Amino acid sequence: MIYRDAETSDIQRLEELFSPWISHDPTVSDYLEGLRQPASAAHAADCRLLAHDRDVRGAILSVPEGTDSRKIVACAAAAPWDDLWLKRFLEQQIMDWEDQGIHRVSLRAPATAERGLFDLLRSVGFFSEGASSSLQPQKPRRIHLCKHFLYETVHEERLLDFLKDIFQRLGYEIRDEHDAFSFRPSPTLLLPFLFGPWHRISRIGNDVILQPPVRRIEHHELETAFYPLRIQGRSEKPLLLIMDAKKASRLIDLPQHDIEQGSLFPRVTLCRARTIHLTDITCTHPSAARLIRKGLPLLFYVHKIGAVGWARVDDWDVDEPARLCRTFPQSEEWDPAEIDAHSAAAGPLAGKALAVRFHWFKPFKRAVSFEQMRTIDPSFHPQRTRTLSPELFHGVLEAGRGT
Repeated sequence: MIYRDAETSDIQRLEELFSPWISHDPTVSDYLEGLRQPASAAHAADCRLLAHDRDVRGAILSVPEGTDSRKIVACAAAAPWDDLWLKRFLEQQIMDWEDQGIHRVSLRAPATAERGLFDLLRSVGFFSEGASSSLQPQKPRRIHLCKHFLYETVHEERLLDFLKDIFQRLGYEIRDEHDAFSFRPSPTLLLPFLFGPWHRISRIGNDVILQPPVRRIEHHELETAFYPLRIQGRSEKPLLLIMDAKKASRLIDLPQHDIEQGSLFPRVTLCRARTIHLTDITCTHPSAARLIRKGLPLLFYVHKIGAVGWARVDDWDVDEPARLCRTFPQSEEWDPAEIDAHSAAAGPLAGKALAVRFHWFKPFKRAVSFEQMRTIDPSFHPQRTRTLSPELFHGVLEAGRGT
């Protein structure tokens, strides 16, 4: 599947996909018509597609809303909303907005839209801001959703203060307590005959606990809700994944600069087309399993090229090679013999390897070479999977972004 800009030849198909949205908001047709303008013209709208060959499988049409916000005016898919391709497509769009420095994306969806759309949006960090109500049948309700982008790293020890600040900014009532706080929706935001109960957030050891219902707030939940936010655990360190160029080329997008640097005519587009992978799974030595959590940063290092991008852990498992192939059936290219090379030779995990599924992969603008990484940390050496100091990880990120 390819993630790319919409082209003039796609407009007829987009009109079909967006027809339910056009019936609620005729200006969607005007935005689509604006896509026919020459590429050099300033566009009010951006339209990103999930496509296979010329077949459009999904589309998002958005327009600027202020200097650092965007509004989705239409989104549609030719497949059920729970299709994993669509989730990866939406993640890629969110990463594009991150690159643009967007702080907020909003959406007003018809209440008649499929529930699967709202479930998908929530899974990548959108949340409800209420609904526009009407008692007139000819004016259907709209569900208001938004996603906030936080460009910061929060250390675990100040997570409670961070959450209290976020809840205040979102309009909740706050009641301070010792090493805890309670919150509830402001009465001014509630519909008639609804009452918002108090919930409490406290710290028990290293865990942040929400009640009721009693449960732990996971770091990755906050990192998804406010992507690209990162939560830095007390002793947590990113992982370095090492692979050869052949394996990397079938698993991830390599930095475009390194692909095109030998070309006299590098491709120039508003949005670089990217391949979206479902086989976003790799394997390594199981010793790293005790260091992993969902959302943990992964730095990808390719032999003879350098660090090429980073991602976040989505899931993982430690098992024998044959069982890992059955656990992760999407990885059709996996060879048990190849996985066996990463298995532990001795100890309690003998004969087992670590499989890591990742998401939110971002290729660097240019690879960060071994020599560059040694200037940041003279002790760096790309051996098998290892942890990286937060300082080295952030230094590589800055170098890969070209800053």
